[in-house]
Amino acid sequence: GSPMRLLLYLATHLSDDHAACLTCWPAMLAHAPLLRTADVLVYAGGPAAAVPAARLSWQSIVNALPNRNATIFFSVFNPGYQDGAKYAMHVALTSGWFDAYEGGV
Repeated sequence: GSPMRLLLYLATHLSDDHAACLTCWPAMLAHAPLLRTADVLVYAGGPAAAVPAARLSWQSIVNALPNRNATIFFSVFNPGYQDGAKYAMHVALTSGWFDAYEGGV
């Protein structure tokens, strides 16, 4: 059969803490062969998504990941905290972003 496709889906409100954490991922993924083969999709929701410098910085962080397919989706809308995380899942599910992956809905 065809190889299993995995997606790492991350949601952020574009905080400095989240950026620092994601910056460490390339080193971490060096020790996680299965996760290195996964596609990465980052949902970046919040007012900072409208700031060109923030978008450029976050795009650079995602581009530095060792994964072959790493993408960031920007949205200025974020209802905050848990509601923001739920909204990021809602967008992914209703947009069909998980459909092509193992266990996709």
